[in-house]
Amino acid sequence: LAIWFQKFGASKIDPGNARHPLSAPIALGLAHVFYFRLPSSALRSDLMRLLRLEVMATDKETDPGFEWLQPVGVMEKIVMSTMKGLCSKLTVEEGVAMNAALMENLYVTLVCICNRVPCFV
Repeated sequence: LAIWFQKFGASKIDPGNARHPLSAPIALGLAHVFYFRLPSSALRSDLMRLLRLEVMATDKETDPGFEWLQPVGVMEKIVMSTMKGLCSKLTVEEGVAMNAALMENLYVTLVCICNRVPCFV
């Protein structure tokens, strides 16, 4: 999934930037596999906290470029902006509200279809 997100989902990273080219795609892949399965915002927040701890534990010399994911809210922003970006390209019937639940279901379903991953919504 990270390679797919690198190609299609993550915003293009400036080559002069110190970010690892797979840092955002890895965050998106982990969110796709774990974040969207969790039923409550408390569990989702806890997952992101644990992922931030893992990022902080990475060796900056052997795996540089992941530090920018450490601040609270950065990974969540990556996930939400990618989801909103994809859903903004979709057209829904008049009278259908593109709310958070619908965006989440559409996003997960489309990523699964594109990657031939089974999906249960």
